Amino acid sequence: MKLDRAIVAVALGALLSACGGDGGGGDAAPSISNLRYTPTSELQLPGESTTITGTVDFVDSGGNVVEMHLSTSAGNSLTLPLSLSGVANGTLTGSFTVALDQIGQTSFEIWLQDSAGQVSNRLGGTFDVFVNETVPRWRNAPGQAELGRLLGTNGLNGLAWDGKKYVFAGSNVIVRSTDLVSWELQWTDSILNSIAWSGTSFVAVGSTAVGSTGDGHRAVMMHSSDGLTWSTMTTIDQCPVVPPGTLPPINFSCEYRAGLSKVIWAGSQFVAVGREKVPGVGTFALILTSPDGLSWTQQAKEALPVGADIDVYGMGLASVAWSGSRFVAVGRATDGSAALWTSLDALSWSPGTLPSMPPAQQFTLRDVVWGHGQFVAAGWGGTLPPIAVRSSATLASSDGTSWQLNTSALPLSVLNAVGVGPTRYLLVSTAESSTSTDGRNWSTRVDASTPGNGVLWDGVRWIGVGSNQVRISP
Repeated sequence: MKLDRAIVAVALGALLSACGGDGGGGDAAPSISNLRYTPTSELQLPGESTTITGTVDFVDSGGNVVEMHLSTSAGNSLTLPLSLSGVANGTLTGSFTVALDQIGQTSFEIWLQDSAGQVSNRLGGTFDVFVNETVPRWRNAPGQAELGRLLGTNGLNGLAWDGKKYVFAGSNVIVRSTDLVSWELQWTDSILNSIAWSGTSFVAVGSTAVGSTGDGHRAVMMHSSDGLTWSTMTTIDQCPVVPPGTLPPINFSCEYRAGLSKVIWAGSQFVAVGREKVPGVGTFALILTSPDGLSWTQQAKEALPVGADIDVYGMGLASVAWSGSRFVAVGRATDGSAALWTSLDALSWSPGTLPSMPPAQQFTLRDVVWGHGQFVAAGWGGTLPPIAVRSSATLASSDGTSWQLNTSALPLSVLNAVGVGPTRYLLVSTAESSTSTDGRNWSTRVDASTPGNGVLWDGVRWIGVGSNQVRISP
């Protein structure tokens, strides 16, 4: 508790001392009682403060109180001169301002002292600064200026937290930081879209180019135990075979395109989802599982047709979540509209059913999470590409099979990511963020600097990424 200022006033109770308060005769130490104050708590908001106002009753037979003292468990102290000559009793009303930077409880004590050096009894109270997950505002990470310089135009797409360090995955780069002040960068030749922590390992997923023209893509899976040293695995690309000892043609190309958009840890295995375009066959969901992030198995191979590369938003399966008993994957169907799939084991998958919508209100789903007893999925709505007008779209389900479409329009644009905090969900787009305690009713805050690519709750605050930025809230 940082004390910024204090103001004390006197409300006279019964009267002035008949003796005039000269400290003679039976002068006794003052006493205080009945401490009342408000507020007793606030939510954390770095850089802001609140004013605590309180009252305390006092009795002083000598009528010679000259000081009020206040001290806190944080080591702060304050001494306030008082003009109470001749005042034998009354009520003191005062206020002091405390900073809201740090989460935690601070205790404080107050007492009086008279001109003879005698001190009163002490009365104490506590003030709490609680975790704030309401997203009152976003601000740069402390080391953002240096991070922006290091990244240049390379953007960040996903993030993970192991309890001690943050690891961020993005376009040709992985970034590690323990304090969001200093950064360690590892450059890669892959576009990484997502990263997850299992308790022992990090796994980042995305895609890497194939062929001399770079038009083909393999899915890539990267593994690390410390977020700094990485090993890389890729899917088999099915590109034309180049004979040993020969160079590929100058215009060597490949129509095979595979990429992973999301990876999660599901208790005993990593599950990664994305899309695979197989030349001459079609475009299918790409689902990979691994018990350790090193050995991967493709599931439901060429079994789930998904949306093709119709625009930059198409990722087949865009995201996956696990409830502890069921998986839900969301993305885009073959006709370009939103779709979802469910599984009990991540091995066998079945198409799910979404609420019916008029064609003009079709939408795609970009992310899904599990938390507080339900799945929450989000994306954007509008006509099929090219999109002329976009609006947000959210759905919720307690079992992953029956879904409720939130028909009330949110003033949000493209919803890219969903996070789960202690008591609420957080949606982010490229320009706004929205929170909800039930997954259906949302409160929105417009902020042009919102991290629109990914968010997580680290136990104390929200961490988000967007472009070449790391943002925090509060």
